[in-house]
Order: sequence, then C-alpha cells, then structure tokens
Amino acid sequence: MTHLLKGALFVLLIFVSSLQASAAHTAALRDSSTFADTLKKGALTGFARYFFSATDNTDDLTDYHAHGIALGVGYETPQFHGFKAGLGGSFSYNLESSDLSRLDPTTGLPNRYEIGLFDGDNPGSHRTLSRLEKLFIQYTHKGLRFTFGKQLIKTPFLNPQDGRLRPSLVEGVTGEWMAGNNWKLQGGWIYGISPRGNTGWFGIGESMGKFPQGI
Repeated sequence: MTHLLKGALFVLLIFVSSLQASAAHTAALRDSSTFADTLKKGALTGFARYFFSATDNTDDLTDYHAHGIALGVGYETPQFHGFKAGLGGSFSYNLESSDLSRLDPTTGLPNRYEIGLFDGDNPGSHRTLSRLEKLFIQYTHKGLRFTFGKQLIKTPFLNPQDGRLRPSLVEGVTGEWMAGNNWKLQGGWIYGISPRGNTGWFGIGESMGKFPQGI
C-alpha cells in the first residue's frame, strides 16, 4: 500500500509539473506574440536632404562652395509597458565642392561655413560619411519620461542647431516632467556629443571648439 501511494504521488507530481510547464510555455508564447506584434507597429522613418552653400568673399579672399546630400533611416518601437526604443543613422556625401581643406593665403584661416556640411575634422574628404545618430531606450510613466543613450534633444542650452546636413546630437541620460499644463522640467547627465558637421562622438570637453567662433 505504501509503495502504491508513493507511486500515485509521484505520478501526481509529474502531472502537476507538466501542467505548470504547459501554462508557463503558453504564457511565454502569449507574451512573445504580444511583444512581436508591438514591434510590427513601430514607426519606420527616412529622410533625404540636399544643401548648397557658397561663400562669396572680396577679391583678395578665397571663395568657396559645396553641394551636399544626406540620407538616413530610423526605427522606433511603440510603447510596451511604458518602454520604447529607437535606432537610426545617416549617410552624407560631398557631391561637389571647392577645396575645403585649402587655407586662405591672405588670412591663413580655413573655410568657415561649407565644411560644416560634412566632416570638419577631414574637410578635404569626399568619402561617404556615416553616423549612428540614435540608439536609446525610453521609459514614460504619468508625465515622467527618461531616455538613455544616443538621442536628439531640444532645450534652451543644448539643441539640434539644425542648419546643415545633419543636426547636433547628445549621449547620456535625460529626464522630463510635465508639471501641469504650463510647466515642464528638464534635466540630465550628458557625457557625449556629436556636433553638427562631424561624424564622430566626443566627450564634452573634446566637443568644444569644433567650429570657429565669431567675434
């Protein structure tokens, strides 16, 4: 009788374990399907931009010109339990230009405006330029929003300055709180910047002075 009872209990335990495993497997499939369906509802975006710039100086100074084009693609997931993620990048190309690496013989200064269309660290390059522009995860809950990673932000101090082929971007953790209808609080910890007119990402100190300053 004891052996029979032990055998019955063993079979019962296997049966219960099988039910639990089946339920867990079904729940996992349901969650996976839901997440997969969420990804399908994400937003795929693309852009194309052409920009022409020319500097017409007086006769004793150098003239410059440049034709540039930029193409890009990005994807953002919809919110899933308050979370969303984004990924995007761009390609830009110097279609035709004067020699942007040439210093003006009179002043000894480089070109100021046209090099901002491409890579300011390599003004004479005509290779295709690529840049990872967005790679972030974001969480939103009841008026609070936190974003971590490479992102585009718009604040009075840091903003895209979108006056060339591609804007300025930042990397770090940013937060935003909608405190009522008329108030918005913003803050963050920024540890990387990719200024417009450059393809790389730099530390805060390194990013300063990438472009000449006006007087």
